[in-house]
Formats: sequence, structure tokens, C-alpha cells
Amino acid sequence: MNTAKTPDGVPNEARWQRSLPARFRHASWHDEVSGNVYDLRSGSTHCLSPLALELLDLLTDGTRGVADLAAELSDIFHSLDDASSSVRAELSKMQRIGLIDTLN
Repeated sequence: MNTAKTPDGVPNEARWQRSLPARFRHASWHDEVSGNVYDLRSGSTHCLSPLALELLDLLTDGTRGVADLAAELSDIFHSLDDASSSVRAELSKMQRIGLIDTLN
């Protein structure tokens, strides 16, 4: 297994999963391009990008790696210049708020 880390400190081969779904309440609007999550533990509300909404949806049924997520989303988000880097950056943001985490 490749344990090299990227600048965000996440191993290249990390598998991602949703963290404690009962901790968060998720809402998206009819346009489905905007949404937010409310953290029941901290009381914080976080706005989610369209990419974050798609990632949450893809992680609902289990764990996935960056390459899998990027491949899936490259068809949905045609404007992503580099799907892997965009996905990795968004996953890092989502991890910082506790919405997702990596499996080790």
C-alpha cells in the first residue's frame, strides 16, 4: 500500500467514509446545488458546495478512495480541470468539520 502523503497530510490511498451520521442534519434546497449541515454536537452550521453534496451522496453506501470518487464525479462535473485535486481538497474541508473521515 502506498503510504505517501499529500500536502494535506492524507495518505494517497486513503479510503473515505461518512462520520457519525446521527451527529449531523443535512438539508439541500430544490435546486440541489446548495445545502448545509448542522452539527448537533457543536451547534455549528456549515454551507456545502455542490461537490460536497455529491461526495456525501457517494459516501452514503460505504467507503471510497479519491480515485474512485474523482472518476465518478468527472462525468457529473465537466468543469473540473483536475477531478482528483478538486475532490481531495473538498474531502479535506469536509474532514475538518467532522463530516467525513478516513479509514486507516
